[in-house]
Amino acid sequence: MQEAVADHDRKLKELFDLCRAKHIKLNPNKIELKKTSMPYIGHILTFDGVQADPAKVQAILEMKQPTDVAGVRRILGTVNYLAKFLPHLSQVSEPLRQLTKKNQPFDWDKSHETAFTQIKKLITEPPVLKYYESTKPLIIQCDASDHGLGAALIQEGKPVAFASRALTHAEKQYAQIEKELLAIVYGTERFHQYTCGRPVTVESDHKPLEVIHQKPLSAAPRRLQKMMMRLHEYDLTIVYKKGSEMLLADTLSRHHLDNSTDEARSVNSDLDQVDSLEEINEILNCETTTIFQDHTTKDQDLQQVKSFIQSGWPESSKDLSPAITPITPYFHLRDELTTHEGLVFRGDRVVIPKSLRKQVLNELHAAHQGIASTSRLARATVYWPHLNQELKDHISHCITCDTFNSKQPKEPLIPHEIPKRAWAKFGCDIFEFEKKSYLVTVDYYSNFFEVDRLEKLTSLAVIKKLKPHFARFGIPNTLVTNNGPQFISDDFRDFSMKYQFEHITTSPYHHQSNGKAESAVKQAKRIIRTCKSSNDDIYLALLAHRNTPQTTHETSLTAVQRLSCPSRRSCSNRR
Repeated sequence: MQEAVADHDRKLKELFDLCRAKHIKLNPNKIELKKTSMPYIGHILTFDGVQADPAKVQAILEMKQPTDVAGVRRILGTVNYLAKFLPHLSQVSEPLRQLTKKNQPFDWDKSHETAFTQIKKLITEPPVLKYYESTKPLIIQCDASDHGLGAALIQEGKPVAFASRALTHAEKQYAQIEKELLAIVYGTERFHQYTCGRPVTVESDHKPLEVIHQKPLSAAPRRLQKMMMRLHEYDLTIVYKKGSEMLLADTLSRHHLDNSTDEARSVNSDLDQVDSLEEINEILNCETTTIFQDHTTKDQDLQQVKSFIQSGWPESSKDLSPAITPITPYFHLRDELTTHEGLVFRGDRVVIPKSLRKQVLNELHAAHQGIASTSRLARATVYWPHLNQELKDHISHCITCDTFNSKQPKEPLIPHEIPKRAWAKFGCDIFEFEKKSYLVTVDYYSNFFEVDRLEKLTSLAVIKKLKPHFARFGIPNTLVTNNGPQFISDDFRDFSMKYQFEHITTSPYHHQSNGKAESAVKQAKRIIRTCKSSNDDIYLALLAHRNTPQTTHETSLTAVQRLSCPSRRSCSNRR
């Protein structure tokens, strides 16, 4: 105390000296010195900390019983001024908040009168909040319950501020890990003026978040990534702390304040709706999402998994009862599992119920690709335990693949220099299959290829097929073909001049120099041959092939993803 007084006197003397030097006069009737407390912007500043202004408290104590919803809202709005002082306020005010809900009739009864009286009693004893010090370590305790979020700002073991809010109806459906991360986002942003630009320790009783926060963003479940991106502007360290040691945050989350602002909507908007289900429908060609939902509902294992995701997993796999032993593989992935619209997801991948797995295997293998390619497609879209082994068994027993697969596969051809954008350079080739002629057109950047049936083997027939591709994807800079008569005619030369692209032909007897087109021809023949043999839809097989992640690119994107381009080259736009 003596040091504080001495420091006060020193700073006061510096102030007076500065006023004297600048010829500033002070009115002694408006100056109070060495006060133990003083009002400041609706608060009382004391030596021990910040207190609620008694004048504000008195104004609430003198409020009369409301007679309509507007009156209840005025009371709650005024009381919210004391929210940072009262961690239990929302529990007491719950009956009053119910009156403010839409289409709720105003019927003031004994429970509302009791709540109104308890609020007045509660605010007569608000706690003292510690002064925030920028030089001291800062801790945020965050917690989520089934109904609310809570956060407590702490320094040296003492509270600096409290915050809490209720979960929206949609947020109540989140998995527990999503709620816990939502609590961290809420607490960090709610105390932005304290947390921005300095190291902050976040204490959470959800241990998986400590591990996930240390991993790359791409390794986190997709439903968590957007929220984690919001945390990147802060210097946070997330540490695990037992719930029994986090009484402040736990109390706040269970006795939350009403959402009187747009905070819930602003934070909630960061949790993107998973679009993996739409991708699954496109890639696997299932009839509707209802099929997945119905079969998931009937799958007892997945229902148990959903229950654990919502309510929390046991501490150890040994705690799983013998009756639910089949879900043990999911226990080891529990940090990656979420639920959405009745389905279970592992990251971006939908977990397939047992009754649909054979159908999904058939759809994954629709293009009759090898084990590696089919596995890449599966890893991008679906999951279930032992998926890789089941894929290998399925493909190894595929009669169609066994009939047509090459017994001695050759080494891959060395391709041309890869362009920097899609459809800047492409190759063409003509092939024949069962006495029918086809034109294959392949993009050098993405490996995306089109297959067109040729009624005639003429230049005009080829040009007729290429023009729609140019209109759809843009005019390429370069076209690579062999020296076939269809490509070296005057008609084709005029076509290249009119559409302003460079036409390069391969050297005679060295067709391998157009390796991209040669490779596309082999793939097209294989798809046509296997689909005809198995009576499968060729276009669905092409779709599956185009949606398969490639190993030739570092990012393992699909041909369709690589093909995406913000603009198309035209004669007037020659970039």
